[in-house]
Amino acid sequence: MEDISRVFPLDNSMGYMFNSIAREMNACLYRSFREEGFEITPQQWAVLNRLWEMEGVHQSKLAKKTTKNRHNMTMILKQLENKGLIEKRPDKHDKRLQRVYLTKENQS
Repeated sequence: MEDISRVFPLDNSMGYMFNSIAREMNACLYRSFREEGFEITPQQWAVLNRLWEMEGVHQSKLAKKTTKNRHNMTMILKQLENKGLIEKRPDKHDKRLQRVYLTKENQS
């Protein structure tokens, strides 16, 4: 049997290259945010951006739109809430659902 690392070299695989590019883009974006005085991560920015597009969406739909799992979305929203950038409100028709809104400070 042939050595799998020769048949499928990691450095030449599309998935590895895409992942490397994505990591570098995230690092670059994070540095740019910090240089401009914004203390947010690229993941937090993605959530804020989606909220700007569709404010008042419920948390689970926001997770799907940003390709985050429930646990990560909960952590990101808690961080944004602690920074005063978002607020969560119960859905008027289903109190189990949380709808997410940008705060007034964040919209200016």
